[in-house]
This record gives sequence, structure tokens and C-alpha cells, in this order.
Amino acid sequence: MAENKKAIIKKIIRDYAATIVATVLLLMILTLLLLFRHNALLSVNDLSKINPLITSAEGDYVAVNDSGELIEAPQDDGESSQDKRAIDNKKDADSSGKQTANPQGSKGGSSNSGAIVIDDLNNTGDTPKAPSQPDNESKQPQFTVIIDGPISASMNSKCNALLDLFGSCALGNRTYTYTVTAQVIAKNGPGVITYAWKLKPNTGDETVHTSSVTVGSGTVSRSLSHEWKISQCKTYDIELTITQPNNQEKATLRYTPNCS
Repeated sequence: MAENKKAIIKKIIRDYAATIVATVLLLMILTLLLLFRHNALLSVNDLSKINPLITSAEGDYVAVNDSGELIEAPQDDGESSQDKRAIDNKKDADSSGKQTANPQGSKGGSSNSGAIVIDDLNNTGDTPKAPSQPDNESKQPQFTVIIDGPISASMNSKCNALLDLFGSCALGNRTYTYTVTAQVIAKNGPGVITYAWKLKPNTGDETVHTSSVTVGSGTVSRSLSHEWKISQCKTYDIELTITQPNNQEKATLRYTPNCS
């Protein structure tokens, strides 16, 4: 009897061995798939605890519900999530911060003189731009001076009264006064004009006189002049140079007086 049972069991095992092996393999595969799915859900769930909204590769928002299932939000039509959040925040601020003020002295209703009305900035979510800074290159026009016309010169002689009484002036005992004048125009004042007169003989050292004058605002015409008292009557080269502000303007004159 025992031998018959063993024979029957061996026959069943021989006939259904392939089916049993296939069933075991299928169960193992299903078990592995379930474990892989469970681990994936745990990973996403852990990330969702740090950041409930996880951005997918397509730029969508991905979240996990209580059951561990992935929730994928629909894509925006050409509008980034950051811009959308900025507009939503702007609308929330407008709705919570806007207050309506009633004019003082209005009839029917309480007076609310302390209320503030905040205008809607076109409801575009744009931040108002700060006023542009003035251009550093926009400066006041430069103060300049030009010499207007040629130099004019004159000479006067004077003899000592005592020498003239004895007829000694004919011997050259005279004082000669050379007067030079030039007209200048200053533009974009106020400012200071510094100038130098030079009296240069054909031989000998030159004589230099430096001076300055202050002019007012706008365009100003000014006469610059100087006198030299000299013991000799002869030809001189006269030069006027504007040293400030231009240090370029210059005019010259060779003057030969009447020494008779």
C-alpha cells in the first residue's frame, strides 16, 4: 500500500514538474516587481516630504497622494510657474492691501479721512522701474574766452617841467607811456580770466605783466588794457595771451610810435 502511494506521488511530480517550476518562477518575478514598485514609491514619497512639488523632466509639477500614487499636473500654456506665482502674489497683495477712501465732507456715510487708495499698476505683475539717473556727461558748458579783434596801442610822451624850462627835452629826457588794449569775449560764465601782456623790444629783455579779472554769468565782453612807462621811444612787439581758461588764445602787434 505504501509503495503504491509513493509511485503515485512520483508520477504526479514527474507529470507536473514543469508546471510547478514555471509557477514558482512567476511568483518570484511578481514578488520582485512589487518590491521594485514599493521602493520607487518610497523614494518619491521621501522627496515629496522635503519638497511637496517635484519638477519632472518635462517641467511639470509631480506630487504624491496619500496612497503613494504619482500626481502629474497639466502643463501651462507658455507661462512659467515662476511668473504664475508672481502674478498670484500680486493679485493677493492688491486684494488685501487696497482700501477705499471717502472724500471728506461727503454726505451720507461716515468720513474716513485716513484711508489710503493703492492704484493697480496695470495688474501686470511688473515692478515699477526706478527713475533713471542723470547722465554724468550732461555737464555745464565749458567756460571759454576769445580775443575779439586786434590789439590797439598808443604812446604819449611827457617831459619833466624843469627840464622843459631849460630846453633839455630835446636831449631825450622824456617819459614815454605805452598803452595797449584788447577786447575779449567770455562765454558760459561766471569765471576768471587770467592774461599776460608782453612788451618785447628788438634787443634786450621783454617786460611781462600778468593780471586776472572775474566776469559774471552768460556771455560777457570785457576790455583788457595795460600801460608801460618807458624811457626810450622805439618799436616794440606787443603780445596778449589768455592763460586761463583757454591757455591758447593769443594776439600780437608790432607797434612803431611817432617819436618826433
